[in-house]
Amino acid sequence: MKKSEIKPALDALKEIKINKFEDKDVRNTLIDDHFALLDAGKKLDAKIEDMRKVFIESYKDEEQAVQDLQTKINETTVREEQIELSKQLRTEHKDYLDAVKDFNDQVTKLYSEEVEVKKIDREKLMDELKKQDLKLSWVEALYPLFNL
Repeated sequence: MKKSEIKPALDALKEIKINKFEDKDVRNTLIDDHFALLDAGKKLDAKIEDMRKVFIESYKDEEQAVQDLQTKINETTVREEQIELSKQLRTEHKDYLDAVKDFNDQVTKLYSEEVEVKKIDREKLMDELKKQDLKLSWVEALYPLFNL
């Protein structure tokens, strides 16, 4: 399962009444996966925060100026003014924009990494979920956990 799928899976797991599962194997596997996802999610958040410090923290003062310029670009209806403000943004804040791009690229790579989870038999899990008020969003979020 990709790290980008952790949060949706955790959100779905929060809503499921796991104590109502009759199949102990499915319940135990889901509990193990829940803990694994919680741990991986916390580590992911910490890593992203560390990366933010490395890539962007030194540009903190510049961030507001960039946001102000971007707001002006979005608010103006005069095309020539938009072009001029965009040039100003790219020239005066090139280092900041490069740092943000590098940060975003690294976060994208991080989200594409795999996290190890135990696979769950799809039919057995679906049988247990059908006993509750099944939401299709649960199926979509938990799909990476299925043993297909």
